[in-house]
Amino acid sequence: MALATTITLASAVGSHLGSSQIIRPSQIASAWYTAVPAGVLNAQDAATITAPATEIVGAVNRIFVSENGTLLRLRVKYDAGISAVTDPILRLFGRLNSSDSWQSVQNQDEQTAITVTTDLTNDVSDGTWNWTLADLNAHTFDKDGCQEFLIGIQTALAATGTVSTATIEIKEL
Repeated sequence: MALATTITLASAVGSHLGSSQIIRPSQIASAWYTAVPAGVLNAQDAATITAPATEIVGAVNRIFVSENGTLLRLRVKYDAGISAVTDPILRLFGRLNSSDSWQSVQNQDEQTAITVTTDLTNDVSDGTWNWTLADLNAHTFDKDGCQEFLIGIQTALAATGTVSTATIEIKEL
């Protein structure tokens, strides 16, 4: 007994010509921008953030708005001269607007807390700054209908050298 019927593209298009449409993938061209400024990533907000409005230090000043695309990808920009690194663990929260409550936003791996790994040898560098690799799953978040976002630091970036200049950058997809 046959489990399936093979249909060639020509016969499939011919038999459904009136009801079919060609869908082309689209892309949002966007630059990386700073979502968390220097002087923040090197200080822990809380070991496990569950109340972002009160546990994230300076939360009101760290809210950023993202109105384009359906995904956010993040990376860390850090001083190229650091060594002996403790990688940061971050947690993303989102809401529609200030009258909405905060919710955890999951990455493509369905995690809420992520480690952003620094690779001093292989991260992209211009000689002054390094940028972490933005993992396509671990560092990419579905916006889940939110427009306002807040990133909490559960483990601070620590290293030998200057870490106070590190920032978190976001790209809308």
